[in-house]
Amino acid sequence: MKIVFCTQNMAPFRMKWMDEIAKYHEVIIYHLGEYESGVNKKYISYIPERAVVHCDKKKRAMWGELYDESKIIDESADLYLLDGYGFKAQQHMIITLKRKNIPFIISVDGGFIRSDENVIKKHIKSHIMKKANAFLSTSEETDSFIRYYVGKDKKIYRHMFSSVSDNYIEKRPLQSDEKNVLRKELKMPNGFSIITVGKFEYRKGFDILIEAAKSLKGEYNIYFIGASNREIYQNLITDDIKEKIRFVDFCDKEKLKKYYMASDLFILPTREDIWGLVITEAMSNGIPVITTDKCLAGVAMLEKDEIINAESINAIVDVVHRQMELSNKERMDIGVRNIEKARKYSIENATKSDLVSLKDFQMKKLEYK
Repeated sequence: MKIVFCTQNMAPFRMKWMDEIAKYHEVIIYHLGEYESGVNKKYISYIPERAVVHCDKKKRAMWGELYDESKIIDESADLYLLDGYGFKAQQHMIITLKRKNIPFIISVDGGFIRSDENVIKKHIKSHIMKKANAFLSTSEETDSFIRYYVGKDKKIYRHMFSSVSDNYIEKRPLQSDEKNVLRKELKMPNGFSIITVGKFEYRKGFDILIEAAKSLKGEYNIYFIGASNREIYQNLITDDIKEKIRFVDFCDKEKLKKYYMASDLFILPTREDIWGLVITEAMSNGIPVITTDKCLAGVAMLEKDEIINAESINAIVDVVHRQMELSNKERMDIGVRNIEKARKYSIENATKSDLVSLKDFQMKKLEYK
């Protein structure tokens, strides 16, 4: 089967996913090389080995840069898979495929239904999404989001969205003495170690975690990993916590993994993550994980008592104190459970499920014409 995948950029988790599918089918990737502001160039670290990659663009008045759609159509692929629907080039591609009566699937990471959504924006989103013949969806919450815009008659396949491979997932959590070896290497002082990872931006809620730190008791350290623009948080750090807050610039995959394994707790205090790939990463390394009800990966993968209300300083304080009181065995048990959950979300396992879904869609393609 020949598969064409249209996406916005060469995000490593997308490229690894497509490269895994390319073990079994011919995969051609078209992207636009468009990245969010603030994305570290070191992040673009994976070049597909099997999938073929093109970055062919054309400019068009009113639309800006679009895919070279004629080239994509000329591929005459057995299956067209589109990564999302929210950027202009993808929307134009959706319209083109529909006009040419070519069936296609849209992959949706997640989404939140907004009560204050502009009626016109809702109509446009619904109009665009309804053109798809089927969807890949990451969770039940994402299913509901899709149904809200397209109704009940579209086929939805489950996609186990992940950025981790089988060989990344630990076989077991580290024992205390093993953690101490890593902590010495990373120059992490003694005490309860909390880690959070992501771009330093308002949406991630890191300011809430800093405010919560002012009410935490006991010996602890919080590590903020992901960017160098720490200045935006400096005015929040008071003298009583300045020795507890530690900023770490962008880490490569190997060093970040060491921070995960050396820590006692991962927290993502996000105000909004339509998925949250770092949740699977942290779980893969066998540590307890906490996030908010605005992180769909957390809602899908974690236990209810590991989900807290977004924007709540008190919720963070309470959950951290609760985690601090756990015994080593209890913490190890949670780590084992998280590793087992993460295995289901490895790229290899996700691909096996996706291959069944894509084959089903390809077999039913004539029904959509």
